[in-house]
Amino acid sequence: MSIKGKMYVDDMVYNIRRLDFGFDQKINTNGTASTAPLGGLFNVEVESPKNTHLYAWGASKFDMKYVKLVFSPVTLASKNRTIELYDTLCIAHHDYFHSEGKAPMVSVLRLSPAIIVQDGQTLVEKNWKVSDLSAQNTEPTAVPENPEILECFFEDEQGNAVAKPKKNQTIFLVVNTKEMVGQGIDIDLSDDNIDYEYNGSIVDNDLIQGVNVTADTMKIQLKTIKQRRS
Repeated sequence: MSIKGKMYVDDMVYNIRRLDFGFDQKINTNGTASTAPLGGLFNVEVESPKNTHLYAWGASKFDMKYVKLVFSPVTLASKNRTIELYDTLCIAHHDYFHSEGKAPMVSVLRLSPAIIVQDGQTLVEKNWKVSDLSAQNTEPTAVPENPEILECFFEDEQGNAVAKPKKNQTIFLVVNTKEMVGQGIDIDLSDDNIDYEYNGSIVDNDLIQGVNVTADTMKIQLKTIKQRRS
């Protein structure tokens, strides 16, 4: 499954490359928990921005921010996963660069939120929180019409479903979306056996970038070709 992750902070959007978070508990000799859960820290790796937005946050001791992490499937029929972090401190910030390869410079942040909300459900509230979600009239993730890709599948020219495309075919990728008209999406075709042509050009890395969503249901014409070997 191909999934894209975005981190929203203030009015900035960052592409998430890696993420890990979780909790730990101290235990007694009999194996039962002896303390409240510890942790709730988020280690987020993003592509380094050219501005100083993240640097300023990481250098501040008291700057609490609202952070939203959104994970969206690229082509498969699955819903988005949204994690909201309230009263979030950036307690570590490091940049990494390697001269070899094509990987971009990355920034790794360690975030410490006071409140963690996943898909509208509050999971954690720490005693040093500033925000009071109970005082709000709506749930923190009040998005009843959440934009999402509902499903994608292939059809042949006669409208028959194609489970596994073969080379030298003209096929259509049917994309069903919700509340996404006017937005741009990237489509990961992920096939190790064949390559694709889109609008007369070979699709690099099986990834079609910047497709404009013009309707809730779209058909994208493709041509399958023999797999190129590097």
